[in-house]
Amino acid sequence: MNDKKLKTIADQEPPANTNVTPIRNALDLGNYPKLKVKASELFPDAFPDKSYDMDIPQYTPGHVNVMPRNEYYVPPVEVTQDLLSWVKRKDKPFSFGLVGPTGTGKTELPYYLSSTLNMPVYVCKINAATMPEDLEGTQVLSESENGNVVMTEMPGPVLQAYENGGLLIIDEIDKANEATQAALYAILEGKPFAIERFGRTVQQHPDCMIVVTSNTTGSGGDPRYHTSQKLDDALRARIGWHEMTFPSQEEEVNFLRRRFKKLSRPIITKMVKLATSLRASVSDDKSNVQLVISPRTLANWCSAAMMYGKRATLRKSLKVTVFGTIDAGDEETHAAVETALQAVFKGEIDESLETLINRYPCKPGEDDKPVK
Repeated sequence: MNDKKLKTIADQEPPANTNVTPIRNALDLGNYPKLKVKASELFPDAFPDKSYDMDIPQYTPGHVNVMPRNEYYVPPVEVTQDLLSWVKRKDKPFSFGLVGPTGTGKTELPYYLSSTLNMPVYVCKINAATMPEDLEGTQVLSESENGNVVMTEMPGPVLQAYENGGLLIIDEIDKANEATQAALYAILEGKPFAIERFGRTVQQHPDCMIVVTSNTTGSGGDPRYHTSQKLDDALRARIGWHEMTFPSQEEEVNFLRRRFKKLSRPIITKMVKLATSLRASVSDDKSNVQLVISPRTLANWCSAAMMYGKRATLRKSLKVTVFGTIDAGDEETHAAVETALQAVFKGEIDESLETLINRYPCKPGEDDKPVK
C-alpha cells in the first residue's frame, strides 16, 4: 500500500516554462487534468472521523465557471459524504437529488463542491413556464468577420454542461411541467441530447454530473409548496433523493460566532432561536406563516447589525434584512414574527446593540459551552 501523502492541486509546483500554450477549448472540462486527493483534506468539516476517508477527483484550477469559495460555509456531514461518494463513481446509478425546505442550502452545497474541486457549475432554474427548448438555449443575430448578419448559437446551461462537462444543477425540478419533464428524463438518463433549434445532437460529456434540487420528491399536492408539480414516476426513479435539513441550533451558533466575533454567544443564540421558532411555524401544516430565516439570512442579519453600529437596535437590522420578504397584507406572518421576537428577546430587540454587548460581553472560552 502506498502511504505517500496525496497532494492537492494547490501543492503542485508551477511549470518552469511560463510561456504556456492556451487551452484549445477553455470550456471543455476534459482539458483540465484531475488529481486524486483525500476528501478529508478538502472537506475537513464533513470528515470529523478521520478513520473514514476517500479519494476524490480535483480538477486543475482555471475554469471560468467555477464558483467562488464561501469560507464561512459548513457542509452537512452525511449528505456531503454521500455527494462525494457519488462524484467519484464513474457509473453513477442516478442523478443526485437534494430535497428540503427553502433555505436549507440545497444549492449552496453544490456551489461549495464546485469551488473546492475546481469544477465548473451550470444552473438551470425551472419554473412552470420553462419549456423544453429553454433547456437548449437560443439563437441571436450577430455580425460575422466579413460583415454579414448571421445566426449565432447561445447555448443554455443544460447544453453547456452536457457538451463541455461540469456540474449541472437543475434547480427546483418539481416546478417542471409535463413537456419539460419529458425532456429532462432523457437528460437524466444520459441519452444523446437532440438540439432541434441548432440542428445537432450532443453526447453527454464524461465529466457531466447532474444535481437536482427540489422542495418535494415530486409527489405533488404539498400544501406548503403550491407550485410544486407531480413528477412522472419514471423521472423520479432517475433521482437519488438526499434530505437537506436546517443545521442544529448549536451548529448555527458556532458558525455565526466564527464569523462575527464581536457578537457574543448569548446574543447570537437569541438570533438563532428566533429563526428556529419561525421555521417551526412554517413547517406547521396548520400555519400560513411563509417567512423562513435561512442560515444565509441569519448571517446577513448579523452583518447588518455590525454595519449599522452600536447605536442601532437589532430590530432595525432585522427589518432591513428580513421584513422586506413579508407581504404588506400578510398579517399572520407579521404577528408570528412579533410573537417570536417578544418570546425570545422580550424588550431587548428594541435596545441598542451597545446595551446588549455590555449586558452580554464576549467571554474567553464561551464557545466551548453548548447552546441552552
